Amino acid sequence: MRTESFEKAVSIFQAGVEAVSPYRAVKKALQLTGDTLRAGEHEYLLERYDRVCVLGAGKCAGEMARAVEEILGERISAGVIIPFPVRPLH
Repeated sequence: MRTESFEKAVSIFQAGVEAVSPYRAVKKALQLTGDTLRAGEHEYLLERYDRVCVLGAGKCAGEMARAVEEILGERISAGVIIPFPVRPLH
């Protein structure tokens, strides 16, 4: 049986996990309006670029790349994501 205290603890834990989500951080930091991509304080007019490539490496790269792909979709020309830790092939 779950107690009210247990439910509160689970809720607090889930809120903490959501607060540091790499996926959510990218969704918050990148905004696409028409052909203009805003990344923090910077704006990029995508029609000025021939290609948009997504590169990422690290433990959170997959989740972050998923967020970028959801935002940019078909505008992405290519990409390479390298998750860490990389394990040797056997």
